[in-house]
Amino acid sequence: MTHAGYRSVVIVVSDSDTSIRDYYERDRAGDQFRQLHISYAVQPIPAGRTKPLGTADALLRALESTPAWKGQSFTVCNSDNLYSRTALRLLLEDGHEHALIDYDRAALEFNQKRIEQFAVTKKDPQGFLLDIIEKPAEEEIRGAADRHGRIGVSMNIFKFSYDSILPYLESVPLHPLREKRSFPLQ
Repeated sequence: MTHAGYRSVVIVVSDSDTSIRDYYERDRAGDQFRQLHISYAVQPIPAGRTKPLGTADALLRALESTPAWKGQSFTVCNSDNLYSRTALRLLLEDGHEHALIDYDRAALEFNQKRIEQFAVTKKDPQGFLLDIIEKPAEEEIRGAADRHGRIGVSMNIFKFSYDSILPYLESVPLHPLREKRSFPLQ
């Protein structure tokens, strides 16, 4: 992360799982990240549930734990994907208030069945995001192709403005089927 220009990371953790903290603190893995300030935000599992409320809730918890980020932009990504230094730096240096990296679906080197499950991005002719389609049907995949036939795939790496995204995260409803906090891109 430091090679990509980042100096601070917030890792969202479960209130009942200490494995990540153990890895970075007790197991001395943090020594390899000496120049990186690592902090944690706890995402609780609400009573009566077995899972947390989803990515939007995780991001809300992270921002609530870092009020010093007000007025700034930040990158958010999943911890179970490995992102290149180039992708991280592109978002860090991008001049837009919000941005994302989408990957060319045809260039992915995963099992085809797995690729078919990835969310696709739908953009306007200027390349601005209109929608992210989760678990897309074949016709939605074809409809997401740009004028060159390229289909973008979201691997969940975004740049957001703290001040712009926070109000949405605070008011996002639970998705009726997934029972997770999710919000439309409209």
